[in-house]
Amino acid sequence: MAHRKHAHFLLALIQALCTCAFAQQVPLDTLRATWNDTALPPGIRVPALAQWLDRDSTLALTTAIGSVLPPGSDTSTAVYARQRGLALLAQGSAHAYNGRAAEALRYSRSAVKLLERVGHPVDLAVAHGYLGRQSGLARLSGEEVQHYMHALQLYETLKDTTGMLAMNSALAYSYSMQEIDQRSIGYYQRNLDLVRGKRPDVELDIMVRIANRYKSLGDIAATHTWLDSASHLMRTRGAVDRERSVNWMRGNMYLDEGRCKEALEQFQLCLEVLDTQQDNQAGKSWMRSRVAMAHNCAEQYTLALRWANEGLAMADAHGLRKEMLDNLYPLATAYEGLGDTRMALRYYKRYHALLDSLINTEAASKLTDAALTNAFEKEQLADSLLAVQRTHVADAVLAKERSRRNLLLIIGAIGVVFGIFSYRQSRRTRRALHRSDELLLNILPEEVAHELKDKGRAEAEHFDNVTILFTDFKGFTEASEKLSPQELVEELNTCFSAFDRIMAKHGIEEDQDHRRCVHGRWWIADTQHDTCARCGESSAGDPRLHR
Repeated sequence: MAHRKHAHFLLALIQALCTCAFAQQVPLDTLRATWNDTALPPGIRVPALAQWLDRDSTLALTTAIGSVLPPGSDTSTAVYARQRGLALLAQGSAHAYNGRAAEALRYSRSAVKLLERVGHPVDLAVAHGYLGRQSGLARLSGEEVQHYMHALQLYETLKDTTGMLAMNSALAYSYSMQEIDQRSIGYYQRNLDLVRGKRPDVELDIMVRIANRYKSLGDIAATHTWLDSASHLMRTRGAVDRERSVNWMRGNMYLDEGRCKEALEQFQLCLEVLDTQQDNQAGKSWMRSRVAMAHNCAEQYTLALRWANEGLAMADAHGLRKEMLDNLYPLATAYEGLGDTRMALRYYKRYHALLDSLINTEAASKLTDAALTNAFEKEQLADSLLAVQRTHVADAVLAKERSRRNLLLIIGAIGVVFGIFSYRQSRRTRRALHRSDELLLNILPEEVAHELKDKGRAEAEHFDNVTILFTDFKGFTEASEKLSPQELVEELNTCFSAFDRIMAKHGIEEDQDHRRCVHGRWWIADTQHDTCARCGESSAGDPRLHR
């Protein structure tokens, strides 16, 4: 388990991206020996080769790979792919250290592809950690988070606590830079769960970072709560070496709240520790600017001048431009408080001139980064366009299939609607024809009715033998005076129905005029000559009829 033995090296590697390795001028022989020792974990070998490549411009990547493999090694093997992947990772790291973000990403992406073929989890975890950091330098926040998450999953599988701490911290920092403070706090709290009760110094550092995130959110109560927890940890667990980080942050909180005296006390505690450090000139200068701000808050302008001038002198002596800016502002504010408008204006002008210069420098840096990443962005754009083109083709095919399906559904629906409509219309037509036939048969002889239907007209016919029977109701007037309307209608219906049955029985056609209650009945036959007999029989069959 070599990767566990060197866990602290891995943490330093991923958090700092080999900054420490580059800062130290390690002898080239040592770097070469470190890279050639394949028993060492990638977290040590990769930064060694990265510094070697950076310092020795004659060193080719193939030479570095060949130095760890036997002569004539098969380049198609997993062993070769692993060493080449690590070498590409080192080359990308060297480019990243020198600000060449596009080249760094290109090499590191190639390294990850090779190492994925090999499938060694430790190598992949380190590679995704590198690639996440380099994506962040190239301002590709989405890819940065994606690679950190991948590395975190690998470290969780390996149960590598140090790697998990590093990736949680990297994700928390990335989200804080994106101003997604709640997620940042979440990853810091995950780290807190990993180290709680085990490493007080790391635990305290995480608490301060969480407090700082809550301060960014403007949650003052939560900020003080976490700072109080950090102070309690210092008192109970002896993490005194980190106490000053709590002091300066609490001092900033007090200063924001206008609690000038309390802020000054916290800053002076920090300053006592910083002044014992020989090399931390930036920290000393910056803390003096905070002390000066606290004196300005308390309207102690003379003391503010003293501390701001000391901080400015340190910054000037060491070329610390940011710290110059930090001290110029309280210096101008102090002169303004003393009523010396001329000196206040002088330092305000110097402050704004330096601020503009720093802004322009930052803009130039961004332009340089943009130029360095231009080729990479073009490659990304080409990939994106190809993906978009494929998506559009797939969408077009899908849309065509959907249109075809919808057309078939519409045609089917129209067919169903048309069928229902046709059926109903046909049924209405049949009913109308049936009523028309009944009407014709009711008023005309059947032969005449059929002829009208077939030809649209009926030709006149001559009959030699025709008998006409006239009938009437006997006593209808007297009966109608005695019966109610309902009874009269029922009586007429009974009589007419019986009369119709009798006429149909004897084959006699009828002509009716119910308004006058007169039945004119006639029967026509061109071949039969018993018409009179039939009329007589029909009359005899109804005792209420008279001739």
